[in-house]
Formats: sequence, structure tokens, C-alpha cells
Amino acid sequence: MRPGLLRRVERIREGLRRLREVAEVPRDQYLSSELLKLATERDLQVVIEALLDIGHAIISAQDWRIPRTYREVAEILYEYGVLTGEERDVLTKLAGLRNVLVHLYLEVDHELLHRSLPEIVKWVEYLLQKLLKYVREQGIDPVLP
Repeated sequence: MRPGLLRRVERIREGLRRLREVAEVPRDQYLSSELLKLATERDLQVVIEALLDIGHAIISAQDWRIPRTYREVAEILYEYGVLTGEERDVLTKLAGLRNVLVHLYLEVDHELLHRSLPEIVKWVEYLLQKLLKYVREQGIDPVLP
């Protein structure tokens, strides 16, 4: 695995480890801790961006059309059979969550976010494994900075 891809995978795994820990924190404790909420937002942003970067690198390595947005990464991976429709929809929602966290379009509903962490972690783990399996099976070596 190239260093850029390896770094992304490591960042995802580190972030997921911390997010699993946060999911175990009692709701009231989580909601009362600004530091914990900010750390959770940052880990989610980094984890989702790294996952999307891997998807983008696969698209580039296969010389498919270039995505203009993070959401389009999910659509292209679906178009070429890398993802199922359900997986595309989940990755699209994750891209939307990343956009909310980065661009502050909306106030983050931390109660919902905390409640959703186990499902988010499960999906990110699953999608990471799916993308890495595709890389191995296709024998591609995606380039990431």
C-alpha cells in the first residue's frame, strides 16, 4: 500500500477507535462536554474525508470521470459497480455530514450525533473494508498525497 493510502487507512482506524469510545460515554456527559463534542466533530470530519479520499483515488486510478463534489464520489463508485445502491446512499449521507461539520451550514444536533455514532462507525468500517477489497481485487495502487 502506498504511503498516502496507508496514512488515510490509519487515520480512519484511529478516528473510529476514538469514536467508539465516545459512543460509550453517557449521553448527558457527552452533551455537557464542549471538548468532547468538538473532538467528535473533528474525528468524524477526518474519518469521512479520508474515506472519500480513498474513493476518489480509486476513481482516479481507474481513469473514470472526475467527481466535482464529495457526494459525486459515491455516485461514480456506484455507477461502476464498486458500491451497491444502499452503500452509495450511506456514503452520500456521510459526505453530507462532513459538509455540515466543515462548512457549519446548520447547527449540529449533538444528541442525534451521539445516538448515531455506533451506526456511523459500523458503516465507515464496512465501507473502508469494501474499498480496500476493491483495490486488492483490481490490483490497483491508488495514489494519494
